[in-house]
Amino acid sequence: MNTPKPPLPARGRKLHVWVERNIQMQCFNFGIHQWNEKNEMFAAEILMKPFDPDIAAPAANLSQEEAQLLMDYMWAAGLRPSCEGSAGQLAATEKHLEDMRGLTQKLLGHLLTPANVVKGNP
Repeated sequence: MNTPKPPLPARGRKLHVWVERNIQMQCFNFGIHQWNEKNEMFAAEILMKPFDPDIAAPAANLSQEEAQLLMDYMWAAGLRPSCEGSAGQLAATEKHLEDMRGLTQKLLGHLLTPANVVKGNP
């Protein structure tokens, strides 16, 4: 049983890179597809060969949108960043702290009014 894949991109895109969890094989399936001008789909075959650093080139170049789609596939397959937190989580935490500071100031401001302050104990 494999994880459901996000929808295929529009056929006009250059490259479609995807990942899905293969539970039976206990691994992740990875694929690269591309459509030509005739709307025919082609699949990439990855061939391993000796590495030459003088002529090394990337296996593929992804646009921002294509890289985001790959990350969405990886997330759907259950993969998460190994580092703690993310930019989105940090922003949410900062917003939460800002809200808590505001609430604390309002509460303390209400509690520390002259009528509520006991002499000598602010």
